[in-house]
Parts: sequence; C-alpha cells; structure tokens
Amino acid sequence: MARRADERPRNILLTRFSALGDVAMTIPVVYSACAANPGCEFYYLTRRAPAGLMLEPPPNLHVLPVDTADYRGVRGLARLVSEVVSKYRIEGYADLHNVLRTRVMGLFMRLRGIPVVHLRKGRRRRNALTNVVDVLSMMPLTSMRARYREVFFRLSLGYRGTFRGFWADTPPDPAVYARATPPRRQGETWIGIAPFAKHRGKIYPEELMVRVV
Repeated sequence: MARRADERPRNILLTRFSALGDVAMTIPVVYSACAANPGCEFYYLTRRAPAGLMLEPPPNLHVLPVDTADYRGVRGLARLVSEVVSKYRIEGYADLHNVLRTRVMGLFMRLRGIPVVHLRKGRRRRNALTNVVDVLSMMPLTSMRARYREVFFRLSLGYRGTFRGFWADTPPDPAVYARATPPRRQGETWIGIAPFAKHRGKIYPEELMVRVV
C-alpha cells in the first residue's frame, strides 16, 4: 500500500560522502534529528573513514560504511540504491551532500516513489561575497548547520538541537575512543591541527600554518 504524501517517512536514508570535516559537521544535526524522531530509523551512508567519527550514535541511527569504488557509474549507483532500499525499506532520502553522485541516487529514489530532499548549498550567495563590483550583494550566509536542519524540516521531520557533545553528560569510555586515537600521556596537552585538504585551493599555506602553530 502506497504511503500518503502527508505521512512522515519512517526509514530515512542520509548520505554525505565527503572528507572527515564535512561529515563531522553533520553530526550535531543528525544526532539531534534522531533524538527528535524516536519513531524513525535513520541510515547514514558514507565512506568508511568518516564513518568512524560517529561515536556513541543514537539507538535509531545506523551508520552504513561503503566503498564508493564498488559502485562506480550510473549502473553502480542504481545497484547501490536497490540494495539499500530493499534491505532497509527506505521511505525518505535526505541528501546532505548534493553532488552528482547523490543527485543520481535521488533520481533513482524518485523513480521508486520515495520522497527526496537535497541540501541547498547557497552557491549564488557564496559567489556574491567575492563580487567586487556590486558590494551591495554581499549578504550574510546561512550557516551550514541551518542548511542541514532545513533538509529534515522539508522531509516533514521534527527537529530540536539537543546534541551537546559526545561526552556532555557522562565521561567517555576510554576503550571506545581508543579506536580513534592513542591514549594521552599524563601531563600532555593536545592541540588538533588540520592544515591540509583534498583540494589545493582549500589548503592554508604551510609556512603560515607553521607560524600559527
């Protein structure tokens, strides 16, 4: 029996195949959305490396690590959609990436009658910030966290920003976090630095980073 258009999807697929930082930015919103919709099951499809960032996930969040090299091209994406939809009975698709790969996946979802919502990145307003001719077009940008929240709103899902951190209420289990990093020795102070990026245009110059450190 077909699901009515005004009903909320119960099994929702999420996708973000980016680098570690981009996936990490989705965590506060995704965890909050899971908490606000306890009757829904969320399936987060991402690459294997960033999947390890999702520590202590909510009980209704299921992380699905995938090797995108196994699903190359349109046929590969069609197979991926078929496998995920049939196995997890997906009823809604929240594309938190909005690139060619995820848009093709969204097309196959729509062909199955599944509601699809893509992230709105606001590229035009980003470009306007570098417009040296028309400075009046420089408007404040909507934060990415707000744009991620909007995806869930457009799928008719509830949302409350309840995520306060992995160890906001109770101390972390050292055994859990040992998978991500070795233990810190007594007296050490750690500072995380990420000076590199996949694309050269996003890399802060190494000599300037040395000065910052």
